Amino acid sequence: MKALIMLSAIVVLSLQLGICLGQNAFERSNAKGKSTTYKITGSSNNYKKAIAVANGKNIINEKLKKNPPPHLTNIELISELKLNNIFLSALGTKRLEQLSTSDYSMLITFYVNDLGKILELEFILPETTIITPAELEILESMILKELSFKLNQNEMNGAKLFQLLKLQRYKDLL
Repeated sequence: MKALIMLSAIVVLSLQLGICLGQNAFERSNAKGKSTTYKITGSSNNYKKAIAVANGKNIINEKLKKNPPPHLTNIELISELKLNNIFLSALGTKRLEQLSTSDYSMLITFYVNDLGKILELEFILPETTIITPAELEILESMILKELSFKLNQNEMNGAKLFQLLKLQRYKDLL
């Protein structure tokens, strides 16, 4: 009887440990980096199940839902090379190699003002991503400090906030 109870306890503990170890950092509605809490929302598309990961303090997305800005066609990221270097610096070559083993990529939503300054970011990631909240926190911090966009003032129609998208493939960074 004692052996059966002990075996049952071991099986239950093993299952709980397996469940805990098998979860990625984004399976909850919030994930914590070193000092930033990220809000996780589901997103579905025809290609893969994805999640949207945004700084919990972000507010611009909700503003843009209520008052969508005009569609901009003449947009230029000031330095594509700088963005690539941010990824290399934040994650390192070895980590980028790990991330690039699959065909996964990251869709970055940039929320920018009329001067092209990036105010907030949102990351759209595969539901099974192996990137961590701490890595996103480093990327977010560096992108906000070092990047901006050049916008065509003639297309703005008085709008002050814009949503711009960039697909970033990990394998393209190597």
